[in-house]
Amino acid sequence: VHTPFGSSSSGGIDGDGTGANGMTFVLQNGGQFQLGNPGGGLGLDGLGADFVAIEFDTFDAATNRGAYDSGDVLPTHIGIDISGLGSVARVAVPRFNGGSQGTNLRYVWVEFDGATQVLDVYFAATNSKPASPTVSTTIDLANHFGGTPSLWAGWTAASGLAPMLSWNTH
Repeated sequence: VHTPFGSSSSGGIDGDGTGANGMTFVLQNGGQFQLGNPGGGLGLDGLGADFVAIEFDTFDAATNRGAYDSGDVLPTHIGIDISGLGSVARVAVPRFNGGSQGTNLRYVWVEFDGATQVLDVYFAATNSKPASPTVSTTIDLANHFGGTPSLWAGWTAASGLAPMLSWNTH
């Protein structure tokens, strides 16, 4: 996986505003119908495949720790979770859940540069991509996925979530 790729999406999360363990955008090599454990496992724990996931967590980890909430305690956050390594990068963000379905939308851009091995995640309350990534990490995807020729991309959700309204790859 040295080819650059990107994905963009928009959606709303958790209409009642109480929060939940969240959802992830995931790349995995286990096949089309892989599904891990719900709740704090974010659909990743027990997946039975290698994965790289972008975590969107609306629970305060101080009181509701999920499988990927290790180390420093963060409130609502976005993170990058990698099978075998756990959470490799996280950043606190303002709460982004609440409102009726189709309102309080958030926008996400995920970009991977195959030459530099940098995975960038941009997150915004408007459909204008920020100038700087919200969270970023370096990962050799080809090595992580063991040369697997095919990867599957999609979304997992733990609980209490509204659907994605759009999802594009490029």
